[in-house]
Amino acid sequence: MTGAARDKFIENSPEIQGRLRREIKRTGVRAIQFYDLAPHIPEHFKKTHLLRWVSGEIKNIRKVDLDFVLDYYASLGDRKMSITKEKWIFLQKEIARTGIKSTGYILDHPDKPKGLSA
Repeated sequence: MTGAARDKFIENSPEIQGRLRREIKRTGVRAIQFYDLAPHIPEHFKKTHLLRWVSGEIKNIRKVDLDFVLDYYASLGDRKMSITKEKWIFLQKEIARTGIKSTGYILDHPDKPKGLSA
């Protein structure tokens, strides 16, 4: 990629801000968490960039950075999943029986993904 293509900027429009908000809502990965979770963050990309894009504080965005962020969000699944009342009751009984909540088990697991938090 040439320097000119890499440095192409686009205007941070309400449409871009809305798309980013929808991805944040869909995945549950907030703007401030993105930096800790996404792999291979560009060196110039600061922890607050995405937050400032969503708020509209940053008026112009490097296209390559926006593509990177949208590609990462596209790689993530939806945050919500359906659970039946019966499964919920079963889970509550297992928590009572074992004393272990899912977050404790997952967060203490040696193979947990980098940056995973409750």
